[in-house]
Amino acid sequence: MVHTFMLRLSCLVACVCTCALAGFALWTQPRSAVTRMAAPQAHLYATWDRFEVDRCVAAWLIKRFVDSDAEFQFYPVGSPIPSEGCIAFDTPGARYERAPAKSVSDAVLAHTGLNELAVHELVRLVRATEVAFWMITPGSKEANLRDTLQTLWVGDQAPKERLQRIFRYLDTVRANGGTPPTTTGVEPR
Repeated sequence: MVHTFMLRLSCLVACVCTCALAGFALWTQPRSAVTRMAAPQAHLYATWDRFEVDRCVAAWLIKRFVDSDAEFQFYPVGSPIPSEGCIAFDTPGARYERAPAKSVSDAVLAHTGLNELAVHELVRLVRATEVAFWMITPGSKEANLRDTLQTLWVGDQAPKERLQRIFRYLDTVRANGGTPPTTTGVEPR
């Protein structure tokens, strides 16, 4: 009787170990061709095609601190953002969206866990332009940021090219401790 019990127990242990090893092997297998084809879509971020300081800085934060492979797709304002194939931001119900007294940039920054003072200062300026825009005075840091980003957004180029100019400028703001320079150093067109 004991011998039969031990035999059954050893078979059970062997079965459990085999299943665990098989599961581990499947888990560590390279992704299938279907998964590899779908992976690039995970780097596509979508929002509406309208200038907003917050939207520009949120895109920069995503590209620099969340997903260095991020690409951006813009849709007409008010149109639905596809629920599959992209990650929505700065639209209702998006992964990164604004909330009372919080900007989209606040949401992205919170996701990163980044503690860099220059980036936090930049996001503070963005929050002021979004939440307390009526308090911005001409010539202030907030006004300089808003006006420069708007100048860089305007043009005949596609949004992707506009974002590249904006990202270069925001890299300069970051290097400047989060303070926008009074001149962009980046050509608007």
